[in-house]
Amino acid sequence: MIYFVDSNFLPVPGGDAYATINDINKIMTNVPAWEINNYVQKTGLIIAATKKIDVGLRYIGSKLDPVQPLQFPRKINQIATWVDPVDNILSPQGQAEILIYCVALQVEYDLFRAPIGQVNYSRGDISETPIQTTLARGVKIRLMPYRQ
Repeated sequence: MIYFVDSNFLPVPGGDAYATINDINKIMTNVPAWEINNYVQKTGLIIAATKKIDVGLRYIGSKLDPVQPLQFPRKINQIATWVDPVDNILSPQGQAEILIYCVALQVEYDLFRAPIGQVNYSRGDISETPIQTTLARGVKIRLMPYRQ
């Protein structure tokens, strides 16, 4: 797992995660479904959540670096008038803070809520379980200032 920005909040080549295990550990304290997972499982949950966030919505602005692998950090020239400029959402640091929380929301959703909606379909010799790619509602709300 490679964190998506460096200490100066510039894109990192090969970055594949909007949060680290330590970031999510701080948010998901006393959540047994998270704590029982080992390092590899936690890494997989974070990377899966990052991918869902990355492809689940269309975003305004453009990538900070055209060759960066993920959608964030972004250059955003204008933002909706209802957004409070104090929120610091235009800066890469502000974006990183929001994304950490969004990854935690998505991981929590994937651990607890996504499996509830899974349905197995079968007909004759064919059966399938659809993959849950749904973004958590809280993620959609938190990322609203960045959405098209």
